[in-house]
Amino acid sequence: LGCFVVSPLCRGKGHGAVLLSYIERVATLLGVRQLFLLTTQTMQWFVERGFQNASLDDLPPSKRAGYDLGRSSKVFIKNVSDLPSELQQRFTFVEVDALD
Repeated sequence: LGCFVVSPLCRGKGHGAVLLSYIERVATLLGVRQLFLLTTQTMQWFVERGFQNASLDDLPPSKRAGYDLGRSSKVFIKNVSDLPSELQQRFTFVEVDALD
């Protein structure tokens, strides 16, 4: 998962949660089992949404090779295949209805 950004004008309105839910749903439909992300900010936001702290060694080799040590990004992983199917389906639709 790369370049996940919500405009400052849209923050705090649930747009990020909707976008992440959509990404998780599409990933699941495509057979993706894990999402990886690197971040230098908003670590707690991702943890609150089920991502777990991971190490550089947990990244796929191609991503590990391109890791920029100068950025000091933190690695997080979420197993999207662990979500119950009824919860996966609910993610995409319920949160959209809650937006302003």
